[in-house]
Amino acid sequence: MIHALFCLVSRDLDRLIMTFAPVFMDLLRHVDEEYDMMLTWIKDGTIPDLEGIDHVRAHLQVSFEQGHLHANPRRAAELREIGSPFSCAGWVARVWPKMRMLVAVSSGPYAFVLPKVRFALGLTIAIRGRGYGATASVVAACYEDHLDTFVLQTEDVVEFLDAAAEETHQNILQPWNLEAGRQYQVVLTTRDSLWRYPLGDIIEIVGFDTNGGSPVFKYTGRKSSSIRLWYALISDSDLVADIQAISSEDIIQVHEFTVVVDDCELPTTVGYFVEGTLGAPHSLVACQIPLNK
Repeated sequence: MIHALFCLVSRDLDRLIMTFAPVFMDLLRHVDEEYDMMLTWIKDGTIPDLEGIDHVRAHLQVSFEQGHLHANPRRAAELREIGSPFSCAGWVARVWPKMRMLVAVSSGPYAFVLPKVRFALGLTIAIRGRGYGATASVVAACYEDHLDTFVLQTEDVVEFLDAAAEETHQNILQPWNLEAGRQYQVVLTTRDSLWRYPLGDIIEIVGFDTNGGSPVFKYTGRKSSSIRLWYALISDSDLVADIQAISSEDIIQVHEFTVVVDDCELPTTVGYFVEGTLGAPHSLVACQIPLNK
């Protein structure tokens, strides 16, 4: 909430950098829920009494009052005229006219919010990914500004295991051994340690960079996130694609979801628990998605 307040009071933001795209939507939802109150805080130049900020409240108030972060009735009036975040398409571009891009991980399980992100940003603000990596290493960069396609680019040692192969040293593959169209698990050795370990991520090679020949790939899911039924293996990318297929204003605007195996009746299927805004009553019918995996 405090981050949102400091963002709103400034008209000159030119980029927003988030960890994941759903975090951006969470920020907008907080603003939407407290919009009138936040405009009052901006108008009066006060920091709200929020739980958990007592130890830094005085410092925040000083920061808010210094420079351009002061009581700003004009900015509050401008924001009130624009309306709350979900009141119009392109809200972000209207609130921050200089905004050029949102930088956030927007691939894999985080891709399901992209239609809502684009609605909020409008057509003039770019969405850029943050590359592909782990806590210990950056493994790849976004390929030609694609959100879900990456090119291997790292100073660490990155190796691979065929997704269907046993996890043994003998099955380790080097980047030049990879084949387009096949799926692999990423194995990482960081330059700062002697640890060599599989990330548990499954990628699919889609080609090779014409400038240097590095593998170009798409993330397809977590090895541990796949759901194995006796007749099918369902990856998390398949589960996300199904949610994207039903997420709309007419049915339900999905905010978050989780998946469980439903074996109450045969054949065994998967079921979704979904958090979101329901559509019109006439559209609330059972949605059955065929399992063609």
